[in-house]
Amino acid sequence: MAKKLLVDRIHCKTPTDHTGDDLYFLLMRFDATCKVTRVGPNSAWHDIEKGNVRNQDVVLTSNFNTTYLMAVIDEDDSYDFDTGLMAGMSKILRTLNLAYSAMYKDHGLHLSNMLLAFGDLIKANRSNDDVLWLQPINSAGSLTVYGQGSLYDITLKVA
Repeated sequence: MAKKLLVDRIHCKTPTDHTGDDLYFLLMRFDATCKVTRVGPNSAWHDIEKGNVRNQDVVLTSNFNTTYLMAVIDEDDSYDFDTGLMAGMSKILRTLNLAYSAMYKDHGLHLSNMLLAFGDLIKANRSNDDVLWLQPINSAGSLTVYGQGSLYDITLKVA
């Protein structure tokens, strides 16, 4: 049975300097597909302000059986990552993944370079949105996310 990775809780300790933060997540599956998906922003994380705690479970992936590279992003104006853009990112990342797997026999170096490539593609393709956090995820747990003057505690769970 496939496991789901969910955002269990978000606690906004300090928002960005924008009026109301709207968070969303970009995930890249760290396997041969390098599939990039976006989750949110949605009503669970809309207009989150200092002191807000959101406890609504939101599924990030329904097939959590490998490592994912995950970015937490604050949406400023509009969605910057549509389906076509994410498909293009996946294609570039698949090519890099094949090259890196041949170059780096060490899994850690391979993962680190894919994380850098994913981050570079996000930065190259966003307009006004702020990348708050970018890390590999391979288990549930608590994350401290900070960037652009903001601070969030985010809890992930596997169900």
